[in-house]
Order: sequence, then C-alpha cells, then structure tokens
Amino acid sequence: MQLLTARFTCAQPSFCRWAARQSVWMLRIAMSMGVAAILGCGDRLVDSQCYDPCSPDAYGMISGIGPAGGTIEYRDPDHPMDGLKVRVPAGAWDACWEVWVRKRGIFNTPDYPRGFVPFERPAATGSVEIVIYRSNDDGTETYPPDSMYLEILFPLHSIVAGDSEVLSAFCYDRTAESWEIRLPDALDNEVLTVTTSDWRQKWSWGRIDLNRIDYDRYVAPVMEEHYGTYSWNQIEATLDSLKYTLGPLSLNCVSLVVARNFFEAAQHESYEVIQHIQGTIRCGDCDATTPEFYRELRQYLDLNVKAYITELLIDYQRNKLIKLWGMTCMLIIQYQLLSIQCDYLCFLDELTLPFYLSMATHYTSYMAVTLIDLYIEAGFINCPLH
Repeated sequence: MQLLTARFTCAQPSFCRWAARQSVWMLRIAMSMGVAAILGCGDRLVDSQCYDPCSPDAYGMISGIGPAGGTIEYRDPDHPMDGLKVRVPAGAWDACWEVWVRKRGIFNTPDYPRGFVPFERPAATGSVEIVIYRSNDDGTETYPPDSMYLEILFPLHSIVAGDSEVLSAFCYDRTAESWEIRLPDALDNEVLTVTTSDWRQKWSWGRIDLNRIDYDRYVAPVMEEHYGTYSWNQIEATLDSLKYTLGPLSLNCVSLVVARNFFEAAQHESYEVIQHIQGTIRCGDCDATTPEFYRELRQYLDLNVKAYITELLIDYQRNKLIKLWGMTCMLIIQYQLLSIQCDYLCFLDELTLPFYLSMATHYTSYMAVTLIDLYIEAGFINCPLH
C-alpha cells in the first residue's frame, strides 16, 4: 500500500501548531466517546476504555490531574510561556480534572499598572489562565469549586531584574479590578513559583520597577499582609491598655504610642524574616542587619578597587621591579579579601524580593521608632505612657 503525502506552507506557523494540537485532542475525545457509546462507559475514571482525564497519555497542553497529583507544562519553544508548569501535590485534590494552561491575548488582559513589567515586554503582553474542568458524556462541562490548591511555576528564561527591579508574579483581583503583586514562594535562576487556591484568576509574571510603581497602592498592602498579624495584635493590645486612660491623655500621645508599637512590631517581624532568609544562603557570614556587614562591605569595595588598579599596573608596566612590587601588593590584597567573612557577590546574587521588602520595612520601622522617641524625649509633647 502506497502512502500518499503532501507538503504545504503555513502562513502562520504558531497558529498551525495550535490548530494541529486541538485537532488531535478533539479526535481523541471523539474516538473515546465513540467507544463509550458502543461498550458503555459507566464510571469514566474506572473503565480504561473510556475517556479518562487522568490518562497518562493525555495530549498536549491539556492533561488530567487527580488525587495522585501531577504536573502539566505549556510547551511552545517560540513563546515566552514555554516551560510554564502547573503542579498539584498528591492528596491536594480529591477528584480528577482536566487542566489547561491558556494564553490570553492583550484584548482579554486588563492593562498593567505603571511599574509592572510583564514577561513579554517590550512587546504587548497578555496573561495566563488556568482552566480546570471535566467533560461530560452529553457534551457539557463541569467545573470544580473556586478553591483548588495548585502551584504555578513561571519560567524566567531571559528575564533579568535591573538595579531597581525585583522579580515577582502578578495576579488580577477580580473584586478590586486591579493587578496585584504576588510574592514568590520560591525563586531561583530559572523558575519563580507561587502557590494559590484561587484557580480562576488571571496570572502574569515579570519584573517590578520600584522607581515607577505606586508604592502605597501596590507594595505596601503586600507588606501589610505579610507583617499584619503580629503588628495589629500589638496595636490592639496597646489600645486595650489605654482605653481606661484615654481621658486625661492627649490624643496625639496615644497616636504616637500606638504608632511606635506598630513600627516596633514591624521591625521585630521583618528582622525575623531577614534572619530566616539569610540562614538559607550559603555565602559566608553575612548579616545585613549589623554594622559589621557594611564596614566589611566598604573594605571589600576598597580592596577590589585597589586590586583593579594594581592589575592594570602589572599588565601595562614594563619595569620588572615595579611589576614585582605590584604582584606583591596583589598577594597582600588577595589575602585581605580572604579575611572578609562574607562573599558579597554570592550574597547579592541569592537575594530575592522578600528580602528587600523586609530590609526596607526593618530600617523604615527603626527610623520611625527613633524619631518618635526623639520627639517625645525632646519634650515636644507630654506623653507619660512612653
């Protein structure tokens, strides 16, 4: 039997690839439903002859995930979304569902606020949706509850944060009708991971330009959510202790005491986060909350400048005595560099957005507490509670 073949040229290769995937997927479903009509499907999750959304050979970007957990991946080498994964740990779901990673274009994506630099920039950028459903025998679809735990792994590819930028995920708050920052639960050089239970949200990821973003609108709420429990408990405890003495005291005094407790709590909470993050970094003895860290940093920078100048002297000086003197100086500099406990280049490479936010909170809170203390101690206000 001779196999007839034909070649054609597609004007839109990406569309043709998508159409081919969809055609094969629809053909598989049609064949499965045809078998089901002949043999009788019964429980589609039990009868191996019937269409099973958890089948290990599910095609393309649509696959099944159930109680055993699983991972699906968006595959398109020509698109920035290539390598995006949805992962569900074993035991997170109690039933099997079809899962689809869907790319939404610019006309189906709300505008990004200033300071948000999503993954396709400088090109116009769409968004990502996670679709979860189950196909029924009658052609309809059943959707799961709004709360379905999953993990989204965003590929970073060539996304590199600049000096005033940090990497983050974004999600669209349907109630507030606004994009929001989602701090990564895990971050390395290749993948940014977030966890969520609201699978119906639109998602995106990329960079946050801290010089352009509205800090009070987008960054502050994230920090308040992160530090809020401990801080607001401190404030409520302060208010409870003051409620019987509010009468004879100035309202300004009460406000200052409450504010001081709030900032002190935020300083304490952010310090714990900083220490936890630093404990996971293996780059020597680095503690960015101590004066020694910055004293050694100045020494580190000074030695590197001296090393650069000495190296130029060695490379371009023809006098052998001067070269020998330069090499001796270089050995001394290298020895002094080895005495520095923190590998600053390694340390800076490992830092993530939560660390910078925690450092900003820590030192802002420290300055606020110091200024309030100075204001009260200078006698600008009579505040006996302090």
